Amino acid sequence: MNKNNQPIIFYDGECGFCSHSVRVILRIDRSDHFLFAPLQGQTAQASLPEDYRKLDSLVVKDSDGMLKKKFSAIESIVAQLPQFPWPLVSAAMGLVPSVLGDLVYSLIAKNRFLFGRKDACELPSPTQRQRFLD
Repeated sequence: MNKNNQPIIFYDGECGFCSHSVRVILRIDRSDHFLFAPLQGQTAQASLPEDYRKLDSLVVKDSDGMLKKKFSAIESIVAQLPQFPWPLVSAAMGLVPSVLGDLVYSLIAKNRFLFGRKDACELPSPTQRQRFLD
């Protein structure tokens, strides 16, 4: 389990777009700030209320235990990436009304399987494995 209170990114392990997004975050997050767990896994079962596990959304559990979903989750992830250009992207995202951000997020989430569907989560590399909770 997450003993260091690192933020956890919960993602749909069956979604090709979501799995690709996790791989991108792994590359960008050079400080190993985030941990990852599929929404279908044991960590999500133990850590998230049922209504969060059934979302068509990314869920972030921040280090303070706050749960964020949809656009708010993306904002949270981007805000915690310190390398350029992410602080600028974070500032720009702050200008987007959350209702509009959630609408765009929902449109992408609704069509996410156009990017492929996975029967199982992809296996991370041996060096990345320690960042996955399930």
